[in-house]
Amino acid sequence: MATDSSLFIFLSDYIVTIYAWRDGQFSQQNRFENSPAGQEAFGHHWQQTTPSEPVYLLVDMIEEELHNEMVPRLFGGNRQKMLTGRSSRMFRNTPFCYNHLYGRVSGEEQKEQVLFIGLTEPEKLLAWLTILHGCQARLAGVVSVPVLCQELFKKMAPGNQEALLVSPNAGGLRQIFLHNGRMLVSRFSAVHLEGERAVRETIRQEVVRMRGYLESLHLLSLHTPLDLFVLCPKALHQLLSSETEQVAHLNIHPVDAEGLARRLGFGTNLGQNEQLEPFFCGFLLKQRQRNHYARAADTRIYRALRLRARLGTASLSLFLVGVLVAGGLFWEGWRIQDSRPELLRQVAQAQQAWQEVAVASGTGEKGGTPSVGEGNVVAAVRTLDALRQNAATPQPLLIAISQVLNWHSDIWLVGLQWFAGLPDREGEWLQTTGLPAAEARALLRREGQKAGLHYVRLQGQFYPFSGQMMVANRRIQDFADALRGLPGVADVAVLSRPEDPTQTAVLDSHSTLASPTEAPFALWMAVEAGRYRHE
Repeated sequence: MATDSSLFIFLSDYIVTIYAWRDGQFSQQNRFENSPAGQEAFGHHWQQTTPSEPVYLLVDMIEEELHNEMVPRLFGGNRQKMLTGRSSRMFRNTPFCYNHLYGRVSGEEQKEQVLFIGLTEPEKLLAWLTILHGCQARLAGVVSVPVLCQELFKKMAPGNQEALLVSPNAGGLRQIFLHNGRMLVSRFSAVHLEGERAVRETIRQEVVRMRGYLESLHLLSLHTPLDLFVLCPKALHQLLSSETEQVAHLNIHPVDAEGLARRLGFGTNLGQNEQLEPFFCGFLLKQRQRNHYARAADTRIYRALRLRARLGTASLSLFLVGVLVAGGLFWEGWRIQDSRPELLRQVAQAQQAWQEVAVASGTGEKGGTPSVGEGNVVAAVRTLDALRQNAATPQPLLIAISQVLNWHSDIWLVGLQWFAGLPDREGEWLQTTGLPAAEARALLRREGQKAGLHYVRLQGQFYPFSGQMMVANRRIQDFADALRGLPGVADVAVLSRPEDPTQTAVLDSHSTLASPTEAPFALWMAVEAGRYRHE
């Protein structure tokens, strides 16, 4: 049941009752006569209380007429247009009409049965709607009690073929005849009901009249037993349950309203009311369809406030999502900052090792001092060129590559070379120019410097490798795409991929088909010199 508070106006021919659903309980607020004096008192009461809850108007009046019709089976807009036209012809003098689809009937594949119901004297309802509109009430719907009773009967006795449902309300006695769960006749008797025994006698008299009417319409055969379900408050249920006198051709089934409400999930919320109106109000809150007669203009205020509340909820949800995303980014930044000292230490060690190797290559031994001989001078120049080209990779780029490796646990980095300018890419770029090697190398390096790019060659392994080439190539490509997404990375190209062990065994007759666990590969990165440089 809904947890928000609501107001219910129970409208009958002579009495109008207001019930409130607040703090998980129903309570009667006030009662007025259905007369000009009662309407004036109602308007005065509403202006004094100025309730802000949604309002439901339940109509249980004599001037409610219904028709069961067979209509062509259509779909979409054609069906709605046809049903609206039928309703307009049946109820020419009222805007308050409603149709309920029963579906196809056995033996009629191209037709379906529809219930058309409407108020034949709309003035009685319009007078109360005018007061509510003048008080800016948040009208949520106008509900037909007979249609609500039909939905209720499906919960009570869905297997009965023919049954009569009787409901004694404050304004009178409502009787509904149903065949296979479909309402065929609805009759309201505006009688004064006071005291359980008087209610019992009134029910017997009205049921006899109703049975005669059904027999005259040939809806019920003579002497055919009829199941009578009487929806009872607690005291009336005790009285009818203790009856031993049988009524001819009637099987009377007193239904405890409180017990039924408990079974439907709202029995503990009815309070100590001995009236059935709170029962119907509680059952209405369990329904999806809470409007039968109200027009769009009648519910405009309620729909606007409901839309505003939904927009507020959506805004709050977006704010919370933003806070969570910001918190996640902050945590990720803190984690990166926390790991920065260790990465810097590893970078320093790598730089020191590279410098030692470079010095050793120029002197012939680590820590030696070159002589002034021609050969040593040439070796020193070559070492200087190698240091300029393969300078130590800048720390920011190492940190960025390390983060990408964290996301790809099956990618292992074996080697990394940094080129401060455009290298020869193992001769491929030199061959495309058509120039001699020295001139092509100089040209390509000048072009690379103009573009403001530096280059990095990465050598890695996909581990563990089970021989599935598609999996290895896809993971290597994912790693390359992740590197390409780093800020300041102009391009990433795959230089080499793992070799298929099956193809190698086929092409090389001396090879044996093995199951390697490592798949080597090489990547090429072009990065912006302005973002990744030595401090």
